[in-house]
Parts: sequence; structure tokens; C-alpha cells
Amino acid sequence: MKKIAKTLLVAAELGLFLLVIQRRFQVESPAFVRIVELAIAGFLIHAFLPRRLRLSFFLLLSLAGILLVFGVRDGLGVIGIGLALVGLCHLPVRFSA
Repeated sequence: MKKIAKTLLVAAELGLFLLVIQRRFQVESPAFVRIVELAIAGFLIHAFLPRRLRLSFFLLLSLAGILLVFGVRDGLGVIGIGLALVGLCHLPVRFSA
């Protein structure tokens, strides 16, 4: 019960943060507001997931954030470039090559 109360308190603080961003600072980028909303929803889900699922959920949340900001076509391009770079780093060649 104590964990639920703490989690909801942090979620309320994040919600207030979103309101301040929208009202006080008048952030012009709708992508930023959508990312904050995604982060709040992701926090709430992540807090109640079992530990073994948290890393996979964080990966899916990150990919969803990329697709949300860049759109599907460009987001898939960014993800593809990232995967290519990670794959390049794991090639069994010397650094001098």
C-alpha cells in the first residue's frame, strides 16, 4: 500500500510538471508534450511491472517515443541506423581498421 501511495504521489508531481510546462512556459513543440505524457504513462506502468519485464518494457517505451516524435517512416530509419551502429561496434575487427 505504501508503494502505491508513493508511486501515485510521483505521478501527481509529474502531472503538475506537465501542467506547468504547458501553461507557464508555453512550450511550442507538441512533440515535447507528447513525450512527457508518454513518460508519465510509462512511469506508472513500469512501477507496477515485475522486475523481469521492466527492461523489455523500457525498450518498447523508448522505441514508441522515437516513433511518436519522428513518425513511422523516419522513426524506423532512426532505429535502423541505431541498430546498424550497434552492430558495427560488435564486429570482430581491430579498432585500427
